[in-house]
Amino acid sequence: MSGFDFEDVLKAVQERGPSAPQVRIYLLSEGDPPTARLSTALADYEIVVPHSRTEAAFLRKMAVESEEQFRREGERVAAIMAPLLVADSYVCCVYDNHEGYTQFRMDMQKTAGSPKFIEMDPASDSGR
Repeated sequence: MSGFDFEDVLKAVQERGPSAPQVRIYLLSEGDPPTARLSTALADYEIVVPHSRTEAAFLRKMAVESEEQFRREGERVAAIMAPLLVADSYVCCVYDNHEGYTQFRMDMQKTAGSPKFIEMDPASDSGR
């Protein structure tokens, strides 16, 4: 996906400094994401003002007790977002623990041939 500086997006949101355990969701899309519809669909998340028209970020203060619980939350959010987004959208889910350290991460992509997000292989991080 051209035009995205994913590391800048991550850095900008991380600089806010977590005050409690939280799940962060980053969305990058080839088209304009329907942020109003996404915000309504993800009512338990706070939307973060995007840096560009093709991205959005969402935060939810919550503690998770295991990687399995984190993965279920990431999959739940991806399932809600998928019908609202075009193909070639990318979602990164991150969990920050009570000390503010990133403990879990999950990357998913919605491609032209899929109606839902598919988890990306962590070994294939070369695109970011």
